[in-house]
Amino acid sequence: RLEEREAQYRSIFESSSEGITIVGLDGVPVDVNPAMCAMHGYTREEFLALPPGAYIHPDFHPLRRRRPLQVRL
Repeated sequence: RLEEREAQYRSIFESSSEGITIVGLDGVPVDVNPAMCAMHGYTREEFLALPPGAYIHPDFHPLRRRRPLQVRL
């Protein structure tokens, strides 16, 4: 069942036309979908090597700095 869910998640993540970035609690991107890479003109590897927030407009940096109080799985 877990493998089925993972495959479903991966399919949605990879095929979405919306840019999606998964960010760790430290603010560092851990995964990015192809649409996000295409929007910003980077390969996946290049995108994941960017410093946190490099692809976010400076006006929104204060929002990016907020950390989730709790993570629910």
